[in-house]
Amino acid sequence: MLCRLYPLIRKGIVMSRLLTTAVMLLVFFSSSSAWAASVVDFGAKGDGLTDDTKAVQAAVDDCAAKGEKLVFPAGTFLTGTIFLRNNTAIELTAKAVWRGIDRVDSYPLQRPRGFEKGTHSAWRAMIYAYDVENISISGAGTFDGNGGNPVFVKTGENPNRPFGLWIVRSRNIRLDGIHMRNTAHWMQHYMECDRIRINGIRVFNHANLNNDGLDFTDCRDVIVSNVQIDSSDDALVLKSDSVRGNADFAITNCILSSHADGFKLGTGSVGGFKRITASNLVIRPSQADHIEHPMKMKNGLGGIDMMSTDGGPLEDIVIQNVVIEGVETPIVIKLGDRWMTGKQTGAGHAGAARNIMISNVIARHCGALPSQISGYPGHPVENVTLSDMLIEIEGGGEQGDLNVPENSSAYPYNRIFGKKLPAFGFFVRHARNLQMRDVRMQTIKSDARYGMIFEDAKGALDNVTIANRETKNAAVLIDKKKSIDLRGDSKELKVRVR
Repeated sequence: MLCRLYPLIRKGIVMSRLLTTAVMLLVFFSSSSAWAASVVDFGAKGDGLTDDTKAVQAAVDDCAAKGEKLVFPAGTFLTGTIFLRNNTAIELTAKAVWRGIDRVDSYPLQRPRGFEKGTHSAWRAMIYAYDVENISISGAGTFDGNGGNPVFVKTGENPNRPFGLWIVRSRNIRLDGIHMRNTAHWMQHYMECDRIRINGIRVFNHANLNNDGLDFTDCRDVIVSNVQIDSSDDALVLKSDSVRGNADFAITNCILSSHADGFKLGTGSVGGFKRITASNLVIRPSQADHIEHPMKMKNGLGGIDMMSTDGGPLEDIVIQNVVIEGVETPIVIKLGDRWMTGKQTGAGHAGAARNIMISNVIARHCGALPSQISGYPGHPVENVTLSDMLIEIEGGGEQGDLNVPENSSAYPYNRIFGKKLPAFGFFVRHARNLQMRDVRMQTIKSDARYGMIFEDAKGALDNVTIANRETKNAAVLIDKKKSIDLRGDSKELKVRVR
């Protein structure tokens, strides 16, 4: 059309209104490829009874090939495994429910190349993708894994319990706005993926065992924002099962609830974690009315847990602006040698935990186990800074055995040293250049334990205070004179040298 108009424009005959109309038509036709199709157009019933797997898969294949968006309208669509393709864009409308069907054979086993000997117990998924790019799932609708159905037997090593969403070695992935509920295993698992953007989703996962909320394994270039997760097992987790490791994460504005850990780096840590930031987090008790997790911790085990125990680095980590409520242990930083025993195939060398900053934290009504910072003999945690914190502990503890076993090769979590420790605020072992500044610890009930214990540790306490009704014991126990420098108000702390 513009070609016909061109000579007329040269002669100055066409008025500006006609030219504007021509430009509008050109814009319209240039964007006409952004069509959307409905799964109903491909035969999906959405009646909550019919198996819509074949129809939905046909719709995904067709729309991906054409670059069209696929829409789930109002209705309940039952499917087994759906395979995403390059350029898959799915929208779940507000009254759409995409639900997992209650037949195990509708979720075929997947053995992605390079992971045939993986250590996790799930090899099925409701949504699966391997080596694809440009995929998105968005909208105000609901993804329901139907994981509480009796066909998904609740046993720890049951390979018939599928993930909700399992994306492997893929790129340019987006989730936006959807509500995700009740899978038979982890809700979503991203393995060795790059450029992931997750925004505004809500996750409620309390249907089965291993009900994590959001898991990344060896991923890079990830932004997670405005997410709310309430899960039976760990809420938001980074893991590493290969030397590739995790790197370049920005996590912000999230509300996390769990009967296990709220925010966790580990336990798998072969390739480790580098350049991770997390800010503006609320870690609070679960709103679920029942507990699937075997430890039956209503308010959760841990708030912030970070571990390198399989040979990978844990370094250049910044966490700030966090509110924690009710967990057993607010903070854990652990360097260990779990994989050095030869029982597993790890990185084959010692890991590292260093250059970690945690600031602006309020933790209230925390349980009996203190926060922990620990390495193992010859391999200290290094360059950790904790600042601007208020940690409130329930208290009521009795002084226990000061000889705490190393347990450096044990499964890493807040109970790695057992269910009791001889301190209520912090237990620190094998650490160098630990800086604690403007940190206050207080007990609700009198506690007979030390406030903090330092073993094989060097660092400084600057304006660190401890408020405890029990005054018989010293506030701080150290194993060597002058290993911990006391500054500011910290000079008022009662210190015992062991």
